[in-house]
Amino acid sequence: MIKIITPDEALRKNNSVFVDVRAPIEFNEATIPGAVNIPIFDDRERALLGEIYNNVSSSAAMEKGLEIASAKLPKIYFEFKKLKENYRNIIIFCWRGGMRSRAIASILQLMKMDDLFLLEGGYKGYRKYIYNKLNLMNFDFDLIVLHGMTGTGKTKVLEILEEKGLPVINIEQLAQNRGSVFGNLGLSGSISQKMFDSLLFNKIAEIYYPFAFIEAESRRIGNLYIPNRFFAHMKEGIHILIEAPIELRIQRIMEEYVYNNPVDVMNIEDIKNRIMRLKDRLGKEKCKLMVELLSKRDFNSLIKELLLNYYDPLYQYSENKVSDFKKTIIAYNLHETANDLINYVKNEYDFSV
Repeated sequence: MIKIITPDEALRKNNSVFVDVRAPIEFNEATIPGAVNIPIFDDRERALLGEIYNNVSSSAAMEKGLEIASAKLPKIYFEFKKLKENYRNIIIFCWRGGMRSRAIASILQLMKMDDLFLLEGGYKGYRKYIYNKLNLMNFDFDLIVLHGMTGTGKTKVLEILEEKGLPVINIEQLAQNRGSVFGNLGLSGSISQKMFDSLLFNKIAEIYYPFAFIEAESRRIGNLYIPNRFFAHMKEGIHILIEAPIELRIQRIMEEYVYNNPVDVMNIEDIKNRIMRLKDRLGKEKCKLMVELLSKRDFNSLIKELLLNYYDPLYQYSENKVSDFKKTIIAYNLHETANDLINYVKNEYDFSV
């Protein structure tokens, strides 16, 4: 008897691993965070079966699928056996908990492999579960929202707080985007909305303090959107303003974008294209000036132009919507800024780190 497990039960199960048996193209688009991909069909085979299903018949597609999969079964079995060395429970899923996952589970059971589960509803069921949780959940922690102009060091402060064991939700890290025309520069790449929602849900589930630190964001980050209920919780949070002199901000941006990302910075054509996308906002002449600074590798002056003409006005527009900052910190030293924030929550929530 194949054991069926709900998404809620599966996420609570200890010493377990999710196994996604869908094709790599499906897995790479979105999956359950931490899942292992052991596909029955590769992308080409999946496309072929789809063509047979649409142009011939479902039975012909099933027969072809059986032919393809049968040759792979020993390899698939040993991959699952390897997982069993590290995990007691294996939770198998495909798109809807249908033929692919059931077929693999049945074969593994025949091979006497125990503690196998099928995820109810497959990935589609899991996605529905996450969507409902994010849109219905009540939060039992406050959000301490860090505001400040680009370059004040908010993201670095979050990283320092996290290193010290404080609860942090780094939205930009989860989204792999900073939410501007240069938002994904130096980051690993884009992710889907489905994957972003899953990562955010997991991060929320980890918080056991009465608060968590987060950076102020607009609801849209690149092509992603912060779920409505969580975004409303951000707006209702405790707002703290981080400030820094412009020359210090430029220095911090140089470190993050130029010194730490030499490959991205050397892609001059990409940066030029990003600048020219601002011509409707900044004007053609201003963009031409910045492209000239770029061609001279005068990143210091280029960053200053971008701050004064693009980033700071955007920041000012969003900050005008915040009526009350509980605290303002001048961030000359980011470790000291992190300590100021730690002292603030110690006093507000009466706890020790």
